[in-house]
Amino acid sequence: MSNELTLSIYSQRRKQRLLSRFNSSNYIKSIGNTPLERWSSISDAVAIISPSEKPSGGVWLKREDKNPGGTAKDRVAKSVLLGWLTRGLSVSGVVEGSSGSTGIAWASICKEVGLPFRCYVPDDQSESKFRKIRELGGSVVVVKTASISSGEHYVNRARNDAREREGWRFGDQFEEPGNYLAHSTGTGPEILSSMSGLVDLFCMSAGTGGMLSGVGNLILNLGGRVVAADVTGSVYGNWVEGGVAYCEQQRERGVRKHRYDTIAEGIGMDRITGNLGRLKGGVEGVRVEEQDIVDAAWWIFRKEGIRVGSSTAVNIMGVLLTGRGGERIVTVMCSSGEREKARLWDRRFVEGRGLEWREGWREEEWRKWIEGIKERRKGRKGGGQAKD
Repeated sequence: MSNELTLSIYSQRRKQRLLSRFNSSNYIKSIGNTPLERWSSISDAVAIISPSEKPSGGVWLKREDKNPGGTAKDRVAKSVLLGWLTRGLSVSGVVEGSSGSTGIAWASICKEVGLPFRCYVPDDQSESKFRKIRELGGSVVVVKTASISSGEHYVNRARNDAREREGWRFGDQFEEPGNYLAHSTGTGPEILSSMSGLVDLFCMSAGTGGMLSGVGNLILNLGGRVVAADVTGSVYGNWVEGGVAYCEQQRERGVRKHRYDTIAEGIGMDRITGNLGRLKGGVEGVRVEEQDIVDAAWWIFRKEGIRVGSSTAVNIMGVLLTGRGGERIVTVMCSSGEREKARLWDRRFVEGRGLEWREGWREEEWRKWIEGIKERRKGRKGGGQAKD
């Protein structure tokens, strides 16, 4: 038997073993089909901010934090790996560039199927995420923050590393179509099924754009509204509304960080990724300020007793700034706040960024906060009262 034939047989058997492990993993099977919950606290706040006589409205959260790895990124890693395996591609290992959550998802799934995983991460994210990747058996390379145009950017470092390792694949979460498909064929249909196909508004932030576009396009096709909630220093909010990927913080001498100047982790863009580029036109954008993120997180903690992550706080604030009473609104609980104890939920870190800590606020102060949002909306296009 020739060496070439022997290698071919070995390769085919290896691919079959990987696919078998993938299909038999209870962990991987448990990804997706997350609950959709109506939260009365947010629903009542929207009704105060934008009154309506319609009785059927409310705000529902897709609980992506209930995935086994704690985020929707589990869906992405699962979808991308399955795509490679079903196309018969050789996969000897995986390399990804991630701010943390996608790295954790890949580390978990690679552990399940017996693949090595290597993750490049920027040095401005929570150390707890890096520890989790290592605990799952992945290796972590922490790199200095850099512009996406630089070869030192964590995504570019990951891409180049994968090229140098025979048989290894680059996860490429920002461009890989499997990210979009995970949500257009999974998350989106789950939401529509739970809502009986009736969604008036879908609002969320974006890190790669896969969920915003994958779910958003389904909602747009059914005549609903889609709002992209954006953060300081990021460009996609302006892009969806005006077609220009630019923000004030991108002025020369103004940029402090590689992608965005925000307390939020894992969201914000300095470019339009392939997955976000799949989003159809007609999307609204709303800017969520830094103090808004802290305020929304503390408000939800007071109302629900749950510490949310910064991206979830941005989503909730986006709903309060754009949702209309009587609308059936869906947003996403991306992750819990447990991974952000050293940032969003650390008083010294928050105040060190010139932001106010809201732990001591009483109910009267929160009522005034809601009224303040109502006033802010009066000057916003499409804001103010609900349209009955």
